[in-house]
Amino acid sequence: MSKQIERSLKPASVAVISFAVGLAFSFFTLPLWVTFAINLARDGGRADWLGVSGNVAGGIIGGAMTLVAAVVAWRGIEHQVQKQVDLAADLLEQDRAALKAGLYAEISDRAARCVNDYVNPWRDWPRTRFLTTDIRKFTPTENVVLPAVAGKLGLLDASTLPAVTQFYFRLAVLAQAIDFVASETERNDTAVTGLLQDQHVNMIKERFYSCFDPALRALNGLDVPEAERFEDEALKIYPHLKRTGRSVREALEDLTTGRL
Repeated sequence: MSKQIERSLKPASVAVISFAVGLAFSFFTLPLWVTFAINLARDGGRADWLGVSGNVAGGIIGGAMTLVAAVVAWRGIEHQVQKQVDLAADLLEQDRAALKAGLYAEISDRAARCVNDYVNPWRDWPRTRFLTTDIRKFTPTENVVLPAVAGKLGLLDASTLPAVTQFYFRLAVLAQAIDFVASETERNDTAVTGLLQDQHVNMIKERFYSCFDPALRALNGLDVPEAERFEDEALKIYPHLKRTGRSVREALEDLTTGRL
């Protein structure tokens, strides 16, 4: 944005200086040449020529002073405009930094919970454990940061924004899957068993797994200062993740590569 404004200053400066030069010549030079022609036609004496010379010299000096004043005025305007450009750029960077920090905090927490719940119990869900409406406790909690900063997501770079949005989309799909299975169980009024249960378990496991890659790419792309502090907070409240001995990003990377 600042570069675009700076580029627009160059043609503007040329236009202002050109206008000042034209104005100086219009008000000072043209009348002097008319006076000179009239005196020349009269074929006046030496005193007359000295008067014309004085008028010409005065006009030139006056025009030069006007031009200098115009240049000085433009320099002052240019300086003020540049200050505003720099201020706007600083505010933009502050907004971007705050946006990235907020998203990192929320995504690292949501991703940590996904890892925690996937590692235990969903990854190795036993066939003898029947699905019930209690699985709603694994539903991702409502997002707080994303709705608050949705209008500023365009500040993210082109490689990070898709990962961030895709992670939140995957979370929503996971929540829908859990609600669907819980509702099916509720409608049947009994625990879903057999082949149908296997299908439901696999569906939820796949939804959990689909969150890991975009979460990892989003966290790597946001790359906020002291990111480890956000992840350390998550480790304090998600015991199954903590038992892996990995940070949030390490666990996400190991899950997506099959090492965990």
